[in-house]
Amino acid sequence: MSMIYKTLPHHMQDEVHLDQEIEIIFMLDINVNSLRQENIILINLKGKKVEPVTFTYNRKVLKVKPLNILNPDSHYQLQLIGRENGIKDITGRIMAETYELEFYTKNMVSVKPPIILKPKDLSIITKKPEYHLTKIEEALYYELQISMSNTFNNLVWPQNSEKVYLLEDETSVKLDISYKQAQYYVRARSVDCKGICSSWSKPISFYFDGEIDSNIQTSKKEEFRGMDDKEDVILQTFTRAVNQEQLKNLQEALWDSDNKFSPKLSVTEVFPKNKSVNNPLDSFQKVIIKFSEELDINTVNTASCYILVERT
Repeated sequence: MSMIYKTLPHHMQDEVHLDQEIEIIFMLDINVNSLRQENIILINLKGKKVEPVTFTYNRKVLKVKPLNILNPDSHYQLQLIGRENGIKDITGRIMAETYELEFYTKNMVSVKPPIILKPKDLSIITKKPEYHLTKIEEALYYELQISMSNTFNNLVWPQNSEKVYLLEDETSVKLDISYKQAQYYVRARSVDCKGICSSWSKPISFYFDGEIDSNIQTSKKEEFRGMDDKEDVILQTFTRAVNQEQLKNLQEALWDSDNKFSPKLSVTEVFPKNKSVNNPLDSFQKVIIKFSEELDINTVNTASCYILVERT
């Protein structure tokens, strides 16, 4: 019977990230004295050389980390040495044969994963946390996962594939989550402009011991209930190209704003807030703009109001 229950990556997997940490999950706990450097060997089969590694072991899980970034478009084999001088479990049973795990790396250099700086790993917090990440120069945005399970099977966040954008002067984000008094696990990864994802960061965990939200939060858009929905105008959005009429109107508006000021008509409130980021998709269904005076509804059309840029 095999001593190994599962591996990550799995045998013969391709497109493995170049900074991948290899996980071996055993059926039984292993005698740690048998986990020696000479019994855990990573070979670059394409380059025909042995790669240096470090490893840690805890509760049936062996984690093997290459000291160097793996080569792109290469074939690797991890050997766990068996037989008499090889790996043994805590009952003294010897691994009958050397176990070989093979995988193939991606054919391009992947973006680096961020490091989660805050909350601190294994901390206890009493207020809704702010998540601080290290900035990755190649990253367009980040994907953050929060779960009450260390396997991340059931996610607390995100619920709708929300992305995390960090502005130039920001390295943190606060999420609108109703926390329970429980243990939480967090991991993150970077995504570049080509949609290439990094591997997941090393997960951290914290215990939330703060006040529990007793009521479901009212949507922020209820602040604008005074506005008459009958006045809604359905507008098209132009996110890939702008026609000449729109450019002309935009130029005229910018010219007017630079050369004269009208104290009569102005924007008093907007939802979501101007320049805000990381807005949850389920918190609003439309963009709301409130003016200081009534508008002529006939002037609200796709030439005077439109989406010029969309971040994807």
